[in-house]
Amino acid sequence: MTYSFQITNQTFTGHTVPGSARIQVHNPVTKKFVAAFDPDVVSLTTDTPTGEWVEVVGGLSNQKLAQLEPQLLQAARSRLLSIRKLNERARAHHPELFQRKDLGWSASER
Repeated sequence: MTYSFQITNQTFTGHTVPGSARIQVHNPVTKKFVAAFDPDVVSLTTDTPTGEWVEVVGGLSNQKLAQLEPQLLQAARSRLLSIRKLNERARAHHPELFQRKDLGWSASER
């Protein structure tokens, strides 16, 4: 997924990493990677979501990182809720896809 984040009259682009909650942030002008943020998935459904910057290479100040963080957390929260809704719909319409006979249980037993 791709997101846009606004700070100080600049629009940064964020891209999620497939199979991960990580969001990579890219410079609005050069399009180069500048930072990666890992939201704490468990905290995304709480009143105080958190995360951490795991890689900062593009010279963003701590002030700009702090301004980006709430927007990144909101994007991650929205993405998580969207994925959960899709999974719930799929489970409701195709329960056979969620059966794990190799583990001795099925989704209907949980």
